[in-house]
Amino acid sequence: MFQHSSSQSGAPARTRGIHRIAEHLHDNLLYVSDANLKREAMAWLETVDSLQSSDRLAHIERELADLRLKDGDEVGEYDMRRPTKAGRDDGESFFPDACQGCPHYGTRCPVFIDPDEREARKRLQDTLRERDAEPVEVQQRYERFAAANNCHQIRQFVNDGPDYSELATTGWELYRRINADVTSAVASADEAAQVVADQQASSGVAGAAVTDGGVDSTDEEGA
Repeated sequence: MFQHSSSQSGAPARTRGIHRIAEHLHDNLLYVSDANLKREAMAWLETVDSLQSSDRLAHIERELADLRLKDGDEVGEYDMRRPTKAGRDDGESFFPDACQGCPHYGTRCPVFIDPDEREARKRLQDTLRERDAEPVEVQQRYERFAAANNCHQIRQFVNDGPDYSELATTGWELYRRINADVTSAVASADEAAQVVADQQASSGVAGAAVTDGGVDSTDEEGA
């Protein structure tokens, strides 16, 4: 029978996350009859087992910190904003070259300078750490933060590495295929058991009829 590792009934919703799907696959892999499907599921599980949401969060924040650091012979951080006395064309020197193309380039970076956005980013980090958020949630929450601030660098850092949304979609598809495989196998086993039971019942009836006939014949001869 298809096993459910969660106390909740029904198929797991995609929002439960990659690791919740993995629990279901782990619980039911033993019952899978399709060898190719089992190999696909095992490969997916190996990928999931190697994921660490805390590593993902640390990677994004480390890249952001490195982005602001000056390279070469210079020491310190880029101001990420144009000083009040600087001319309109002088602001770019206060930003790293990697930020070219950003609408805030050469003016004022909200991610690093705006106090409200800095606080929002700090709350985001704390929330994700406290909840031990799934990697896919880390990715999605930072993508929303990047979109709100028009930051293409955060988008790039988020997209470095596995696509967690695609990984979750693949896991959900594997879950459905395994469910169908196991359900079909159980149905086939039940059907086969019923056939055997019917055959045994038929054999028993036939045997009883032969025995009854033999008794009647003996009685007639004795008479």
